[in-house]
Amino acid sequence: MSPLPLSASPYASTVIGWTHTHAYIKAAKNSSASISNLFPTTIMNPLPIDNLMLNPQQQLDMDKWCKKLVGKIILKDNEETTLGADEVVREKDLPKPNRVLLPNSPMTMDYRPNRLNVFLDENRRVVNLNNG
Repeated sequence: MSPLPLSASPYASTVIGWTHTHAYIKAAKNSSASISNLFPTTIMNPLPIDNLMLNPQQQLDMDKWCKKLVGKIILKDNEETTLGADEVVREKDLPKPNRVLLPNSPMTMDYRPNRLNVFLDENRRVVNLNNG
C-alpha cells in the first residue's frame, strides 16, 4: 500500500501507522513542504500561577492531614484489622475529594487543587501527600 500524497492530508497524525507517518516525513524532505506543516501545533492555555499554589487555609489543612496520616495504614471502609485505632485511617475518613494511590497505580495528570492525593507503599502505609 503506497502512502497518500502530501496534498491528501495536511497532518501525519491523520495517517495510521508508523510506515505512513515515516513516508510523510520522507516526502516532506524531498519537497518544498515544511515538516512543521505536517504536524499540528497544540497551543496550551497554562493555569494562572495563583491556581497552582495552595492558599494559606489549604496549606494549613495539608499540614494537618500530613501530621494525621503519614505513617498510618489506610484501610477500606469495611476492612477488618488487628491494628490499633491510632495506627489506621479508613478511606471514608479522608477529606473529599481524594485519591488513594498504591505504588505503580495509574493516575490522571489533571490538576485539582482541592483534591488530596494520598500515596501509599506496598503495605498501604501513607508515605506522602499532596494536593492536585
